[in-house]
Amino acid sequence: MINSFSIKEVVNSAFELTKKHFWVIAGASFISIVISLAFGYASDFVNPIDPITQKINFSTISFGLNLISLAIGIALSYNITKMNLSAVSGGMPKLKDILNKIDIKKISVWFLTNLIYVFIIFIGLILFIIPGIYLMLRYMFVSYLVIDKNLSIKESFALSTKMTEGIKWNLLGLTGVIVLISIIAVPLLIIFPPYIELVLIPIYVFITFIYVVLYKKLSNA
Repeated sequence: MINSFSIKEVVNSAFELTKKHFWVIAGASFISIVISLAFGYASDFVNPIDPITQKINFSTISFGLNLISLAIGIALSYNITKMNLSAVSGGMPKLKDILNKIDIKKISVWFLTNLIYVFIIFIGLILFIIPGIYLMLRYMFVSYLVIDKNLSIKESFALSTKMTEGIKWNLLGLTGVIVLISIIAVPLLIIFPPYIELVLIPIYVFITFIYVVLYKKLSNA
C-alpha cells in the first residue's frame, strides 16, 4: 500500500473522467432521480390530505410504493457505482448499464455494508465528531471493495483499513477539496431551488469520480 498520493493528480484525473463520461453517468443519475420522484408523487397521490384535519391518510398502497421505490433506488445506485468503477478502469459504460441484471445476494451485501458504514460514522460523530471523521476516512472504500473485489462485509472493512493506513492527513486534505467543490453549488441552489436535483448532478458526478479514482489508485498500489 502507498503512504501518500497527489491530491492534484486525483482531482485532475477525476475531472478528465467527468468530461469523458459525464452524459452517461449524469443520465443514469437523472433516471434514478426521476423514478424516485415518480414513486414519491404516486405515494402522495394515494395519500390525500384530509381537508378537515390536514393530516395525511397513509395507506397500504403507499407503503408498498415506498418499498418498491427504495428497492429500485438501491438497485440503480448499485449499477451506477459499477458504471463508475468501469469508467475509471478504462471501460466505456453505457446508459443501458443502469438496467443490468443484479445479483440479489451481492446487492444485499453491498447495501448492508453501506448501512454499517453510515452507522459507524454516526456513532463516531456522536463521540465528539473527530472519531466520526477518522472512521469515515478509514472505511471510505468499503462500498467499492464489495463490488470491485467481491469481498464480504468483514473483508471490505479490513482491506479499507489497510488501504487508508498512514494517509489519513492526505485523505482529510482531499475531503477539504471536496467540501470546497460542494460549496460552489450553493449559489446555484439559491438561484435554481426548484431544480436542486439537476443542479447537484454535475457536482455529484465529479465528486464521485474523485473517490473512485482514489480508490483505484490505492487498490492497485
